Amino acid sequence: MIRRPMGVDCGVSASGDPCRGLQVSRRYHALLVRLMLGSLRKRWPFRNALEEGCHECTWPQEFNSEAWLSLRLTEVGSVLVLALERLGRRR
Repeated sequence: MIRRPMGVDCGVSASGDPCRGLQVSRRYHALLVRLMLGSLRKRWPFRNALEEGCHECTWPQEFNSEAWLSLRLTEVGSVLVLALERLGRRR
């Protein structure tokens, strides 16, 4: 489902009509944002095991160096994504 629209977007953009590619890209932007936010639960580094195969996403019990590093890398990644988004809007 997702490969086709993204493939269409890449194909249209590569074909030399960037305005049309931008229209396709905007249409699926919300879908891609939802996928990214949904993956946060899977990639969350702080978890408590509840039972076999189940876990709960929580904040760390103590903020040691590993917790601070994880949070700082999350912050750096967010700033990088926002900077790239702003750079992309200029063009």
